[in-house]
Amino acid sequence: MSATDRYSHQLLYATVRQRLLDDIAQGVYQAGQQIPTENELCTQYNVSRITIRKAISDLVADGVLIRWQGKGTFVQSQKVENALLTVSGFTDFGVSQGKATKEKVIEQERVSAAPFCEKLNIPR
Repeated sequence: MSATDRYSHQLLYATVRQRLLDDIAQGVYQAGQQIPTENELCTQYNVSRITIRKAISDLVADGVLIRWQGKGTFVQSQKVENALLTVSGFTDFGVSQGKATKEKVIEQERVSAAPFCEKLNIPR
């Protein structure tokens, strides 16, 4: 970190957090890739380990990073759980994620609703 970063209005951990986010956005660290260790980040940004831990903890809480004990800290794959709440089906979800989807009927059969209604305790 430069001297100007140290005296900026932003908290030091927030500056480190933003730099890590920028690196992830620019592809320096890809989804599933391990980020440098806390000690390496301390050296890279010239800050204390406590500052690095706070920045990483915030990114873990935001779902950007994931910690695996004994393995390290990794970039989390893109969060999709919120998207699942807003789309109407699997095909819509795939399209919203930029994926090509197709449908293929493997088997088709007509079944009575009675056994399912009985098990679910709902009227037919």
